[in-house]
Amino acid sequence: MNNTLLTAFGGIITALSILILFLANVFPTLSYTLPALAGVLLLIFVKEVDKKWPFMVYLSVSTLSLILISNKEATILYIFFFGYYVILKDIIEKRFSSFVKWILKFAVFNISIFLAFIILIYIFAIPDGDLQEYGKYVMLALGNVTFIVYDYTLSTLAVVYDKRWKNKLKKYFLK
Repeated sequence: MNNTLLTAFGGIITALSILILFLANVFPTLSYTLPALAGVLLLIFVKEVDKKWPFMVYLSVSTLSLILISNKEATILYIFFFGYYVILKDIIEKRFSSFVKWILKFAVFNISIFLAFIILIYIFAIPDGDLQEYGKYVMLALGNVTFIVYDYTLSTLAVVYDKRWKNKLKKYFLK
C-alpha cells in the first residue's frame, strides 16, 4: 500500500475511533465498552501493515481524545490499555509460547488498568465508588475474566477478518 492510501485509511480509523469515544459522553454507562470497541478498529490496520502505522493512529486518537472527549474515564482507558493492546497482542502472539503469552497479556492488562485507575482517581478525581474491603478484589477478578473474553473476541475477529473481510476490503480499498 502506498503512503497516501495508508494516511487516508489511518485518518478514517482515527475519525471513527474518536466518534466511538465521543459516544461515551452521550452514554456514560458505556465508558468501558466504547474504548474497547475503538481499540478493535485498529485490528484491520495491524493485520495489513507494519506496526508503525497503527501506532501512529493510536497516538492520534489518544491526543485528540484528551482534547475533544469530556469523558476522561473512557479516554484514559483507551490510552492506557484498549488503544495499544491490539498492536501489542499481535507482537506477543508472534514471538512467545502459549504460556508466556498469557502471562505477558495478564501482566500488561493488570498493570495498565491499575495505572489508569490511579490516574483517574488521583489526577482526574473520579471517585472509586463505595467498594468495601473485598469489593476491589472482586472487581479485579471480574476485570480479568472480562479481559479473557476481550482477548478471545479479538482473536476471533482476526480470524473472521482473514476469512471473510480481507479480500472484500482489498478489492475496494487496500489495493
